[in-house]
Amino acid sequence: MPIIKELLTYLGIKSYELSNYEADDILGTMAKMGTDLGFEVTIVTGDRDLTQLAGEHVTVMVTKKGVNDLEIYTPKHMQEVYGVTPKQFIDVKALMGDASDNYPGVEKVGAKTASKLINQYGSVENLYEKIAQVKASKIKEYLIRDKNNAILGKKLATIDCTSPVDLKIDDLELQAQQLTQLRSFYERLGFKKFLSELPDVEEIDNKVQDECHYEILDKDNLSEIFATDFDHISFNLEMIGDNYHLAQYAGFSVKIKQKIYVCDDVTLLQEAPLKKILEDKNIAKQVFDLKRNYVGLQRLGITLFNVTDDIMLASYIADSENNAGDLGVLANSYQEFYVQS
Repeated sequence: MPIIKELLTYLGIKSYELSNYEADDILGTMAKMGTDLGFEVTIVTGDRDLTQLAGEHVTVMVTKKGVNDLEIYTPKHMQEVYGVTPKQFIDVKALMGDASDNYPGVEKVGAKTASKLINQYGSVENLYEKIAQVKASKIKEYLIRDKNNAILGKKLATIDCTSPVDLKIDDLELQAQQLTQLRSFYERLGFKKFLSELPDVEEIDNKVQDECHYEILDKDNLSEIFATDFDHISFNLEMIGDNYHLAQYAGFSVKIKQKIYVCDDVTLLQEAPLKKILEDKNIAKQVFDLKRNYVGLQRLGITLFNVTDDIMLASYIADSENNAGDLGVLANSYQEFYVQS
């Protein structure tokens, strides 16, 4: 933990801990804090217990393999996978048990049986109130015998979203990386690949960089922005996850005549004038990863025409050994700006 906290500090990422509370409780409380303030919250985790937090404004992304293969949990997906709501997943876990969290659950009850029982009875409490209605079987015997385990399991599986977290949203703002300290840290631990990706500190210190200016695009300024004449744009559709056939949309960015606009509402792409511009064969487009952008837009009912430049392909041609498949990484390697929508 101390090493991870040290790394996060050098990366400019805020870390937080609270005595006598688990990380799940802190995340749950912060998710509630975010939604109360009107934010759309995304949690990225390897712990499926956090899927109980999924809701209208909270998406939980669970790593499946590595850090790029993600399963996106929404209330709809929870219903499809487990047949229950996110809150009922707590009851499912209570019956299943969890060895990693040290509660046994009910013997012989796995995910399938637990989901079926909770789907039928609604909750652990209601299941035991109506235990007489459960068909006589070995499972019923185990349910009766291990009732205390199930009740305790539900208590332990429930994330506390009212923890006394002393944080404000502004406290979480990403800070500038401490490159000198980061380089020393990587050298100390022998992280050669990370070292090779770090920009040269002296070059950055000696290079005067302009501040990156961008505007938020919304329905109010949409028509005004695209009223001028232009014959080319730069465009990027941002999606979360490697599988762009299913990936969740995060937003998009577009550059016109040296002005950058970002937006997290991809439905604007389906309206005039954006849809018309993207489908206009007379307007040239510069993108990053043509295939990803093309498929992502097709899912929105938009056909992308006249792409003249693919920056990802160009970066591969320029340097096939250190090709960056990520726009942010590529921009950083050239010490340029990257505005993530």
